[in-house]
Amino acid sequence: MTRDQGHELVERWHATFRHSAGRLGSRYLAALRDDKKLLGWRSGTPPRVVVPPKDLGGDGEFVEVGPGGTLVAFAPNDWLAAPADRSVLGLVALDGADTPLFARVRASAPAMGMRLVARFGGVADLWFEPA
Repeated sequence: MTRDQGHELVERWHATFRHSAGRLGSRYLAALRDDKKLLGWRSGTPPRVVVPPKDLGGDGEFVEVGPGGTLVAFAPNDWLAAPADRSVLGLVALDGADTPLFARVRASAPAMGMRLVARFGGVADLWFEPA
């Protein structure tokens, strides 16, 4: 839908894409669903652990990370959940990982540096709560 509002156009787009999670992403998602574990991909020189795993074509190995971590950044998100849920979107530096994970954080008073622990729900549902 396009509307002319003075000198600007306002458009709404809805696009649905379906694609393979790939070799590494499939294993990562299966570990979330089946084992309630977080996996990172250790590769490169010097070795770094990336979460979620990114297949850049090189050799590497899966390593378990977390479930603990530290909140390094967050943004309130009113559309994510009901106000009583007190969820924010955050970057969580997982123990054992070199890159932060973008995830939902359920905390009544989130603060950078807060220690968190991963919680798992259905299929591949993941969030973090204060430790």
